Amino acid sequence: ADASAVSIYHTVLALDARNQSALKGLASLEAGLLDRALAVAADENFSTAETLLTAAAALLPGSSAWARARKQVDTLKHRRAEDLLTRADTALAARDIATAKDLLASAQTLGATAEDTAALEQMLANASLYANYQPGESFRDAFKDRSGETPTMVVIPVGSFRIGAADSEAGRQTSEVPQRLLAMQTPFAIASTEVTVAEFRRFVRDSGYVTVAEKTHSSIYYDEASGRMAERQQIDWRNDFIGGKARANDPVVHVAWLDAEAYAAWLGEKTALAYRLPSEAEFEYVLRGGSQSAYPWGDGMPDKVFGNLTGDADRSRSKRGWDKALPHYRDGYWGPAPVAQFAANPFGVFDLVGNVSEWVADCWHENYLRAPTDGRAWVNRGCEQRVVRGSSWGSAPEQSRSAYRSSASADTRSARTGFRVVRAL
Repeated sequence: ADASAVSIYHTVLALDARNQSALKGLASLEAGLLDRALAVAADENFSTAETLLTAAAALLPGSSAWARARKQVDTLKHRRAEDLLTRADTALAARDIATAKDLLASAQTLGATAEDTAALEQMLANASLYANYQPGESFRDAFKDRSGETPTMVVIPVGSFRIGAADSEAGRQTSEVPQRLLAMQTPFAIASTEVTVAEFRRFVRDSGYVTVAEKTHSSIYYDEASGRMAERQQIDWRNDFIGGKARANDPVVHVAWLDAEAYAAWLGEKTALAYRLPSEAEFEYVLRGGSQSAYPWGDGMPDKVFGNLTGDADRSRSKRGWDKALPHYRDGYWGPAPVAQFAANPFGVFDLVGNVSEWVADCWHENYLRAPTDGRAWVNRGCEQRVVRGSSWGSAPEQSRSAYRSSASADTRSARTGFRVVRAL
């Protein structure tokens, strides 16, 4: 606005507050500024629009025309901020964190509120922590040569939990103590299911790997005639729990710790990413899924089907039942079920309790004294005994407790044990 004209109009109004000529003159100047402010705001030049609004506000304080223009500019800014936040969401979905952060900052400059941006800010914080992923998100890594993909992996949220059994826990073993608090602050993803027969077959065909069972020509299977586990010749990963042909989506069994370790190493080579067996702490953390009860489902017996466990209503092909079983429980399986037949746990992972027990990376130790406090595997060079976690389709009820752990030599193979993998993020 013309500074001299404004000065004259204000001088006149100081003498005569109702002078129509002066009021009309200021209104005309105000209208020009407001029109320009709206025009540049429409072009998303909000900085200039704010300068023009500030200048207009000094002409006729309390002007209704100015208030309307202010509201219109604010509406344009809000729409632009919403558009920027939408674009930021799109950038984040494409794993372009830098662009998403820039767009968020621009939206905040335009007045986006904390309520508007809270969800995006949390997702950006998660993406930075979890290597562009979100907790609970599933993904599969492509092989470097594009010949295949990894098993489906689930991103696990960081947190803390108490590993081991409480002093008051029924069925507690001396190997499950002392219970202690672990901070699980290193992000990782875990396979949503046990490694399947089909996934293991791809590994064998690609690498030419020969399993321990193939080298020794034997494994432990379920003998229906006796109702017991027994050693049998000519059984390997291609077979199911009774020695028949395994289905493609069955969890692979008859695999030793050495075989599981070889599979994880192969995935690492195929993807150039940090695939490995889970640590014992990682396994229990995910198995618990945020719980601290004796069992993943609570402290008592389950009141609904929770997984492939030993139920007193389950029957084998020859109508055998379990000597020790969960009361009033029937899941419909005797032997391993195909993976993911039951509901996932709160972290989105299947079959951590029941179905098959699983190899983890740790060496066996008689208790948790001097164990790592950060969730890493407890490994001693040259150890021969490894840890097995999680119950199987044939475990006694107390072995389905979250803290239950057992040991086996690294070359042990049976129809009750499989494995899954994790990846560092």
